[in-house]
Amino acid sequence: MNDKIKKLLENAEQSDAIAKNKWRIENREQLRKERKEKLKELMEKDKQQTAVEQFLNAIKDQILLSKEHLEMIESYADQCKEIEKERIETAYNKGTVHGIDYPESTLPITGEQYYNETFGG
Repeated sequence: MNDKIKKLLENAEQSDAIAKNKWRIENREQLRKERKEKLKELMEKDKQQTAVEQFLNAIKDQILLSKEHLEMIESYADQCKEIEKERIETAYNKGTVHGIDYPESTLPITGEQYYNETFGG
């Protein structure tokens, strides 16, 4: 290949790199927003569901219910969720954290904080 063609190819590659960097700079905010949204989605997916939430979702997915029946089931589920939340918080407060026994007053976080972090409070 002669030197003139090599020089043209080098210039073309540099122009492409410059154009890509310019596009990245101009669209940086949009890319940041997209990354934040993806991260938020991943964090939401990472939240665990309580047994009551799993049961309720299974019912909604599998059974066609009238509006009245669905409202009644959701009302019972809300009561069950509250009971389950209290039990999870109590178990955390009285149990061990990462294999370490803590007196309740020295836990790294409260049972409520644990519940909120794990199940999206």
